Amino acid sequence: EGRKMALYGLRDLDAGDEAVYTLALFSESSGVRLAGISGIARLAPPTAQAVDALLVTIERDADAGVRRAAAVTLGKIAADDPRVRAALEKIRATSTDADLVRAAERSLPKR
Repeated sequence: EGRKMALYGLRDLDAGDEAVYTLALFSESSGVRLAGISGIARLAPPTAQAVDALLVTIERDADAGVRRAAAVTLGKIAADDPRVRAALEKIRATSTDADLVRAAERSLPKR
């Protein structure tokens, strides 16, 4: 709980850096992972490392809410990245989680 709140505090103060938020994506706590995603969403522009970490999160995280948050964040910060588009398209085509599919669809750039 303390790490989660610290991450949100850093985010709100614009004091955190990408390494801190990216590392949080590998925490055992889904709350800490969500806080890390939230912090990455506020960074501009994201680096390839942050995008890669979010792509791994979409594919492998055990928590559906964390996967949804990663999909939405990727859509906001890197929708034009071909790897992101491919990952979101894959979710749309193969996922059985209706909420995750909806998040991916909303995150895909309009054509």
